[in-house]
Amino acid sequence: GHGFERAGGGAKGKAGQVSLGEVDRRLAARLAAKLRGRYSDADAELEALEALGIRVCDATKRWRADGEAFGSGYERTVGDGDEDVPVLDTAPIEQLLLARARAKQARDFGKADALRGELRAAHSVIVDDQRRAWRRVRLYGDYYRVGPRVGKAEPKIGKLLTTLSQAASGERAALLEELGAMGVQVDEGRGTWRRPRRTPEELAAAAALRGEAESK
Repeated sequence: GHGFERAGGGAKGKAGQVSLGEVDRRLAARLAAKLRGRYSDADAELEALEALGIRVCDATKRWRADGEAFGSGYERTVGDGDEDVPVLDTAPIEQLLLARARAKQARDFGKADALRGELRAAHSVIVDDQRRAWRRVRLYGDYYRVGPRVGKAEPKIGKLLTTLSQAASGERAALLEELGAMGVQVDEGRGTWRRPRRTPEELAAAAALRGEAESK
């Protein structure tokens, strides 16, 4: 066996001349090659299937012969960037997700990473491979929020993060310190920020610091 199920409508074009037995045989041979670590042989089987008009989706474990393309297999979830673009054209996003899925399938991980970066830079889209989902976020320079919403403080935090993204190395420490004083945690490796919910004691201390700064 191979674990793949057929999807879509009736076979069209070249695929109409291919027997179900041949499809099963090639899918099984591809799986066996992958299990043995013979990835070039697995790729050859996939190329042979595509040449016959058979499309394979590893993400959903399905194949089809009707000439239609599979979607990316990723579901859109709610993101804070949805508020900025109430009506979003998802077609170019879906195309990039599908191209990334194909790159990963071909083990071209450099291309897959580049496409992930393009999704973020061009569409403010973050991909969650574990949940097979994507969402549109609100980017402040190089950073997007994870964790709970922060309310009225977000515009100021966003301005500081945008400045941080453009700051010279000698200016970054002061900006990070100011963000830290607001309870903001910045992960520069992942390009994320968060501000955990603060205790009443922490809120009182922050208010005292603001009062001291304003009195100077």
